[in-house]
Amino acid sequence: MAFPFTGTGIHVEREEYEDSKQNQEDQSRKKESYEYADKKLKSLVSSHEMYVAMENFLLGNPERQILALGDLESVLQVGKEAKSKDDLLGARTNFETAAKLELYKQHKDGLRDCLILSQDVTDESDKHFGYQRTILDNTDEALHVAKVYYEKIPGTNED
Repeated sequence: MAFPFTGTGIHVEREEYEDSKQNQEDQSRKKESYEYADKKLKSLVSSHEMYVAMENFLLGNPERQILALGDLESVLQVGKEAKSKDDLLGARTNFETAAKLELYKQHKDGLRDCLILSQDVTDESDKHFGYQRTILDNTDEALHVAKVYYEKIPGTNED
């Protein structure tokens, strides 16, 4: 059985090829950006523990993420509501998100307050407890690292 030639097959294949090629280029750019950010972070921290903690608390694309996350008060409120319902994971996640916002904004007291809230709902055996403790014990370094990191990483600008 023969099918009539419509001429669309080559056009569709070319579009799929172009989309695939663009996707590969985008992935390559993302990988290069990640590698640069990772290398920059490693050059700024004093220890492996600080590197791991900061890697967890730095925002990858603050301008976009802050818009998606919402304002600090809303994030804290969701965390408090989760805590009141014994949803400790939800509480931790929101309190840590609030800490990330405060770290980005360079608010030392707010950062510490959010980390203390996080620790209150995080089991000591959880790796996040260690990240929180590291940042709490090295708050000045964390703020300095974040400031320099956000100044140097493309797509990140302080308010």
